[in-house]
Amino acid sequence: MKLDYDRFIKLMSFNICPNRCIEICFDITNELKREQCWLGKTPDKSQKNQVPVFWMGLTSDGANAFDFDNLTDFLEKKVVFGHSLKELWDDIDIVSIDGVDPKIALEWYE
Repeated sequence: MKLDYDRFIKLMSFNICPNRCIEICFDITNELKREQCWLGKTPDKSQKNQVPVFWMGLTSDGANAFDFDNLTDFLEKKVVFGHSLKELWDDIDIVSIDGVDPKIALEWYE
C-alpha cells in the first residue's frame, strides 16, 4: 500500500510512550532491495522518561539496523542503500503496520 508522506509523518509522530510501539514492514519497489525491510518507533525503556527511538532494519539478519533519537535524522540520514527514507518514499510500499493490514492499523493512530 502506498502511504502519503504527510500521513506517515503523522503516524511516526504519534505518542507511543510508555507502553506502545509502532512496527512497519515495507518493500522498496525499485531495484535497490528485494527483501522486506522494517522500521518503527519504540520507547527507550532504559531512559527514565522513555524517549522514543526510531529504528530501521534493512536485512533480516539485523546486520543493517539503525537507531535514531529523532524523527528528522530517521527520515533524512542516507542509510537506506545510500539514500534517505524521505528520498525513497515514492518507492516504498507498506506491507503491514503492527502486523496487520495498513488500512486497518492506520485507524488506530487517527
